[in-house]
Amino acid sequence: MLHFISGSIFSVVIIFLLCAFRFGAASPVSIFALAYIAIAFSGFYFHQPTETFLVLVGDVPPEAANAAFLSILSFTLIFVSGACCASYYMRSAADKVSGILMMTGSRASVHCHVALLVCYISLLCLIFGSGLSALFIRYEYMVEESKILKSVGGLGCFLGCFMLGCVRAKSSRETVLVWTTLICLELVFLGYSSRSVAVAPVLFAIARHGLRPTAHNSGLLFIAIAASPYFLTLPLALRGAPTQGLIPLFSHPYEYITLASGFGYSELLDNFLLSCFDITAATSLAVDIDVGYILTSLNPMPGFLTDFYSYNIGLHEFIPYNVMGEWMAFSEPLGLLFFLIVGVVFGIIHAATAIDDKLISIVGRLPLFMFVLLSMQYSTRAAMRPVYYFVCVVALIWVASQFRSPQRRGVIN
Repeated sequence: MLHFISGSIFSVVIIFLLCAFRFGAASPVSIFALAYIAIAFSGFYFHQPTETFLVLVGDVPPEAANAAFLSILSFTLIFVSGACCASYYMRSAADKVSGILMMTGSRASVHCHVALLVCYISLLCLIFGSGLSALFIRYEYMVEESKILKSVGGLGCFLGCFMLGCVRAKSSRETVLVWTTLICLELVFLGYSSRSVAVAPVLFAIARHGLRPTAHNSGLLFIAIAASPYFLTLPLALRGAPTQGLIPLFSHPYEYITLASGFGYSELLDNFLLSCFDITAATSLAVDIDVGYILTSLNPMPGFLTDFYSYNIGLHEFIPYNVMGEWMAFSEPLGLLFFLIVGVVFGIIHAATAIDDKLISIVGRLPLFMFVLLSMQYSTRAAMRPVYYFVCVVALIWVASQFRSPQRRGVIN
């Protein structure tokens, strides 16, 4: 036991020193490391499973808890090592990405009408793809009229939320339009029990803070990030209701959430915030995580082009698998390789976005913040989405830059 404790403390010291000297205490890489160190130690030494977790899943065997503790520290150490190596030795790749991002001219604002047009077209695609009547009342979670329209609408709504945040309103009328549109997006996400209800305000607040870093916008960003766990919990609760949609939700909100899940919202929230270690340990015992499941999880294509929903994707209807637990259940050596590669990717992103442009700096760190948040409570497929989105944005900017004049193109070539 003494060797076990001393070895784990040594790993923590190494992780902390790597983060502190290379990235700084407030960097996303450091936040990832410190968050998982806290989860490992608090979960292993002090924390007991929540009542909700015990009822829905059951207790975690001691051997699974021991394995989860060591694996969390190992995955974190290899992730930080990969990020450090990439930021030191892959500067050319980072400079290339940085040059591409600088082509956006991020200080330029978005015209209000353009942002509104993107939002409303995306909303129409999402509503017609999911079904108009299903928005107000339905009797199952997954309702689709057109998978393509639903996917296009969902991605477009993300882009629209970010564009709304980039609008410099020239009148009170434009300000009202921007906020009204954001509220409409949130209501649609709630009606369809989508996790996007948590992501949309964060994207909006990041864009506003990036372009106008005032105290007001800093407070808005803090509130959006702090509230995201609450909004991530809400769709999970709503998906278990016998009737779903806006009408039953707003008839008796609190009673409806309790009826839908069998638990009070505060109990579900406690489980979301405090059960990461237990979910990791319990997921590591899953027997249905095979090669096909992992390949589907890593597939960047939309869900309707994969067989992801043919698999069991959670410990319970309200408790999905999480990233570290999935890789423990599949193969820990391959899990180490996965976190090494992800660390390298985020090391490049960190080095590429460590520039004076405030918006690019924040946007570059967003994928890692989202990865940290989603990896604690969601699957590999969900956690990797922000990474794929960032890669797509860089690729699209690069393609667009090829149509510019040779003089301007030379900035990134």
